[in-house]
Amino acid sequence: MSAAIPWLPDCALASAENVEPVARCLRDWSQEWLAGGCLSAPPRWERPGGMEALAFGTETLRERPGFRLLLREGGRRELLSALLGRAIGERDLRSTADRRVTDHLFTAAMEALGDRLAALLPRSAPGEEAGSFLLPISCGGQGMVLGIEAGQAVLVEMARERAGSPRPVERPEPLAPVLGAQPVRLSARIGSSRLPLAELESLGIGDVLTLDTPIDDPLDACIEGKRAAAGALTLVPAEDRFSLQLERPTAQW
Repeated sequence: MSAAIPWLPDCALASAENVEPVARCLRDWSQEWLAGGCLSAPPRWERPGGMEALAFGTETLRERPGFRLLLREGGRRELLSALLGRAIGERDLRSTADRRVTDHLFTAAMEALGDRLAALLPRSAPGEEAGSFLLPISCGGQGMVLGIEAGQAVLVEMARERAGSPRPVERPEPLAPVLGAQPVRLSARIGSSRLPLAELESLGIGDVLTLDTPIDDPLDACIEGKRAAAGALTLVPAEDRFSLQLERPTAQW
């Protein structure tokens, strides 16, 4: 069974704080490699649902579990122009020698950028897809040339490293020693389902009920059956049962 990925809200994963290390890496690479312009990123990671029109994914420059560096269609010539500090046209790529030189320069530059990003972004478990979030990269403000795809686990680790340890909370003094010994039942509400009585009577072995809780939402923490809070809770597989891991209250992000 694969390790559970802790739930964190999108405001923690896609935030500007989670973009800043990548933006700083792009600026450093630009200063070292580009003769003109600078790579830049928007202030937030985006869910890729509305980004297909940007034609990302035509070429994968670097890939590992949870991370891909993509080249947009037409982005190669724009990046070559920035590398050489002048506009590159068809006349500049007429001969085999010209194409060999520019291909070597482009490959070396992209390998260097891929190495920087791979060293910066946390590693995820093998098999994790990289399409949860997308960061489009522009060059000199002239349009998108690259894209960075990251899996949710990668951004979770970046957010957790940035956030550090949860803020300490002082425990309240017990009203009386006897209260501290009283058992309290703590549970997590996974979800519920509503259906007509006729369907309920017709249920049989093997039927599947769909719960109302999305798979990436936090769970309700309940005390004695009553909802007490909604936090970043994760079901963690143990040896013979499930355990509940509390990351931190949602309000702390």
